[in-house]
Amino acid sequence: MAKKKAGIGALGSGKARFFHPRQPIKDHFKSDYAKAELHNVLIVDKGQRRINNKQQKAYDVRINELDESQIFSVVCSHLKVTQEGPTPFDDEAAAPAARTAPTDAHADDRASNVNATPSVNIQDRNTISDDITQLRREGIEVDNEDVAPENIAPPTADTGRWELPNTCPRKADPNITNSEGRWKEKSWSTIKEMDLLSVFRMCMPEDYIIKTIIPATNKHLDEKLTLSELYKWLGLRFYMACYVGVSPINQWWSKSPPSMFKGAPFRLNEYMSLNRFQAIDKAIRYTDKPPPTDFEDKFHDVRQMLEAFNDHMEAKYTPSWLSCLDESMNSWLNKYCPGFMVVPRKPHPFGNEYHSIADGDKGYPIMWRVKIQEGKDRPKKADGSWAFPSEFESYSKTAKLMLEMTKPIHGSGKSVSMDSGFCVSAGILAMHDHGVYGQALVKKRGRYWPKGVPGDAIDAHFANKKVGEFDCYMQDMEGKSFKVHCHKEDGYVQKIMSTHGLMVETSREAWRMDKDRQWGKFQLTEPIANHNQSKHWVDDVNNRRHAPIGLEDIWATKWWPHRQFTFICSVAEVNANNSIARANNAPAMHQVAFRKALAEEMINNKITDSGGVRSSPIRARKRSRESIDEGHELQTKPHHAASYDRTKKQWRKSKQRYLKQKCGTCKREVRTYCTCDKSVPMCNTCYAKHLVDVNNTI
Repeated sequence: MAKKKAGIGALGSGKARFFHPRQPIKDHFKSDYAKAELHNVLIVDKGQRRINNKQQKAYDVRINELDESQIFSVVCSHLKVTQEGPTPFDDEAAAPAARTAPTDAHADDRASNVNATPSVNIQDRNTISDDITQLRREGIEVDNEDVAPENIAPPTADTGRWELPNTCPRKADPNITNSEGRWKEKSWSTIKEMDLLSVFRMCMPEDYIIKTIIPATNKHLDEKLTLSELYKWLGLRFYMACYVGVSPINQWWSKSPPSMFKGAPFRLNEYMSLNRFQAIDKAIRYTDKPPPTDFEDKFHDVRQMLEAFNDHMEAKYTPSWLSCLDESMNSWLNKYCPGFMVVPRKPHPFGNEYHSIADGDKGYPIMWRVKIQEGKDRPKKADGSWAFPSEFESYSKTAKLMLEMTKPIHGSGKSVSMDSGFCVSAGILAMHDHGVYGQALVKKRGRYWPKGVPGDAIDAHFANKKVGEFDCYMQDMEGKSFKVHCHKEDGYVQKIMSTHGLMVETSREAWRMDKDRQWGKFQLTEPIANHNQSKHWVDDVNNRRHAPIGLEDIWATKWWPHRQFTFICSVAEVNANNSIARANNAPAMHQVAFRKALAEEMINNKITDSGGVRSSPIRARKRSRESIDEGHELQTKPHHAASYDRTKKQWRKSKQRYLKQKCGTCKREVRTYCTCDKSVPMCNTCYAKHLVDVNNTI
């Protein structure tokens, strides 16, 4: 009888004494430990593990009889597979056959404009724990704040020392400053004068759009797509995402007049025909590379797009001295998509998880790097090697991720704040070695504290201290040292792991109630203040992406790559809104109001194929001396501008950001004017007539 293959989600059995770590199993079985057997053990991963002081090929498993959040390892030969998983591990499956060039099987999905059929329960969050158990058995990855694999180790002995540091390596380096974030090619004063579309284009990888998306899409269109038309198509998508409840999508092109109570509130026929809109939907491509033939890459259609976004942000944006590393969700309700994950703590728990990093100067977060979690779908070659290996592959799983996400700022001395999921001492020390100062919140997960942190001993040290008192635990591990900055809170001790920082009080105050039920205030120390300041920056971007109307909520599709494009678009949209707000030192616009204004500029854009903006500077044949040096060009007046003062030759100020005035001829409200006379508002139609009149002047 052929040996059963394993794979994520497979079940197996074996003697209890072969599973590691042994102590929790010994505690469970007690005197029966030597003879005990474990059944229905759930296999979650496979790889080289250090067992009995040597590297061996082993399965990572969960044991139902014990804590399901804990990961155990067992040498493969010591586990009998009793039920195969949905997909065997690559080294257990037959070598993949060479793949022929696929036919366009997704054309209908691209043009569907309805969402994929849900295959997970989205109705009742009260039953999500039962759903998670079932999904895990099916091999679906669940990010449920499980303990990091690097932290599965015996409790750390209290071998460190309590000592307030008197030096900080970051502060001691004269080349490191608390620099602010900035766009490399546009100053904040320049951005202040730019229109919404120009700032959005600055936040998008437009070079990739011009060189990849448009040529790849045009191979499937009779009438060629231009950059201007692509932004118009995208603008219609953004405009639709300002309204909920309009379905099917063809209601936006209905021939019946708009109704207050049903259908779409407006019609889009004058901007693009429904046939053309659907033709672009059906033809769009996000890569110009052929799929690999020697292995399967489920992320092939989006890999080039995600790399382009990261390359663009690295080339165009310099993050500030402090950033936040966290997770983002891009919702998708069909569990058969690439990299499908469940993250129960997120408002949108099903779909694709992106590790994301953002800075947040002055409360305006900019997300500058993202990485999709590929999980079990990460492609391998036939020989078992990774198809797209990381340059940090020699590091442990979490440390590798931390280095990949911070790569653009290696060697800069900048700081990155992280939640407890990244609290891995090996990762903090690896970042330090690469010139980045990381700090992570310390939490106990399951029965484990992070490796190197004697959490129970630290709590005991603070048992009789007052709320607001602080101290620092210095730990040495494998010849390197790190700090655990500790602060007594009401009912617990807040702990931050890092290799930098001083326990000095800042101006940031906190109010707490002590054990005698008395309110008091105290100053937060530097590491705690930095964490509290930055911990929500990624969430701030995501909250704007999703609420009150998410682009992905309205852009319905059965084609998974479309959903990843909406993620990039929505990140760029929030980055643009926050960039404009920061440039104007004003609150960011309501996201739907910003989207609607941006959509208007997209739909009416005058972008050329090379990325420039069309204008019509026509010199008159006969002009007065007063206008001898003036051309004729339709321009938009700056933000917060009222009327133009001819005497002072400057715009009068307005409290309104986008104040409109009546066109000097037709009385239509506009923000545009001809450069020959800034004091006279002028619409597009009257500008065209104006050029004719000027051209006919004798």
